[in-house]
Amino acid sequence: MSRITPLKQLWLHPLGHGSLLALLSLLAGCESVSLGGEAVALTTFTAPPPSAQPYGVEGTLTEQELTALVHLSFPQSYDAISSRLGFPAKRDAAADYYQVEGTNNWVAVWYNGAIATGYGISNP
Repeated sequence: MSRITPLKQLWLHPLGHGSLLALLSLLAGCESVSLGGEAVALTTFTAPPPSAQPYGVEGTLTEQELTALVHLSFPQSYDAISSRLGFPAKRDAAADYYQVEGTNNWVAVWYNGAIATGYGISNP
């Protein structure tokens, strides 16, 4: 099991996607990340399932939003997630799906009712 312990602060290169791709590569290979002493499961997947419905908005995450998501403690409310990340590109009964800006990667925020329980990063 791969783990990163602790992940309190992440330095990203200010010029953009090189650091975003490095962050995605780093996180996609992990099963969990320790944040604030608690292990957060990182479920990986390849893309939103065909059953995921378009939400009608762009639904992308920037490097800053992805960094913010990595630093969140879970569980979180739906309102807190949508206030911080905006609305998803797609959704289904289990998750909201955001495409990572400038990449083919997706992030899923998993829900149990109106409570976000964690997130996954696609590994296409």
